[in-house]
Amino acid sequence: MSGVPTEIADVGSTAQKLSQNPGFDPLRAGLSTEDYFVWSRFDGATSLKDLLLMTGFPVEHAIAIVKKLRGLGAVLLPGENPATMAAKAAPAGAPRASSPAVSKIARREPEPRVDVAGDAAHQDRPGARGAAHQVGPGGHGAARGHRAAGAGARSRQQRADRRDAAHAR
Repeated sequence: MSGVPTEIADVGSTAQKLSQNPGFDPLRAGLSTEDYFVWSRFDGATSLKDLLLMTGFPVEHAIAIVKKLRGLGAVLLPGENPATMAAKAAPAGAPRASSPAVSKIARREPEPRVDVAGDAAHQDRPGARGAAHQVGPGGHGAARGHRAAGAGARSRQQRADRRDAAHAR
């Protein structure tokens, strides 16, 4: 026995073939990676029962995600269209609540960068100025720890010159 019920409250039969709502924006909804994974499997050709089993999640967990997606208007039952979902989701004249995740993202300030080139210890290093040494709070440079295009090449050449000079002695 698969453990998948034949009916799910607020969704219906697990024999149905649900599809994604093309009017749904998963980025604005603030879906978790698991929610998005399940949502991406709704293709209109796979039964809900098969979809629940193919996710690899425990059936109860997958059902909870499907219920959440249905409540958000992310999936359509057979015969539904985005216009009917929008009418069900927000009655006429009712203000639509903003997702807490979207509000949090909209309020986030860009993280400050620190230019370490002004530090006296780095003044004598080649390429110690510019984007190559701008470091954010996580310790990552402007290009994820990589130097700017020209700075890395100069540094490699200088290292090669020093190595050759050392071997010539």
